[in-house]
Amino acid sequence: MTGTKMDGENLHEQHRKRFWRNLMIAGAGGIPIGFAAGFGAGYTQGDFDAFWNWAPDWLVIVLLGLTLAGLIYGSWRFYRSIDEVELLDNLWGSSAAYSAYALLFPSWWVLGKAGIVGEPHDIVIFVVALAAGSAVYLGRKWRAR
Repeated sequence: MTGTKMDGENLHEQHRKRFWRNLMIAGAGGIPIGFAAGFGAGYTQGDFDAFWNWAPDWLVIVLLGLTLAGLIYGSWRFYRSIDEVELLDNLWGSSAAYSAYALLFPSWWVLGKAGIVGEPHDIVIFVVALAAGSAVYLGRKWRAR
């Protein structure tokens, strides 16, 4: 059937536009911050912690507040713009990420307390949890093709 779009098609097109607009807004906010962090690390010969050593406490608190507000607002906008299939894929990915974190941290902590390995490394656990969630999410997207 060609010609004018049916209501479902219009709704799908609006959701798709809203979804990509929200991602572009998030990128527009995140790109300058990422560039500044990378530039700062390059300027200090790769010392990614240099910022935290010279930044005043009020600046750290303001930046953290802006980041949290942006993440909360962006998440709210994102979940308003997706359909139930995308929501389900995100729930599976989020569950996998949480499960990876909930299994990895206590295991590493116990082994660290026993002296078998070093203390848990928070960034490694965070990245592994994100990778697990992303793998499950992308796996669901791949199977749905």
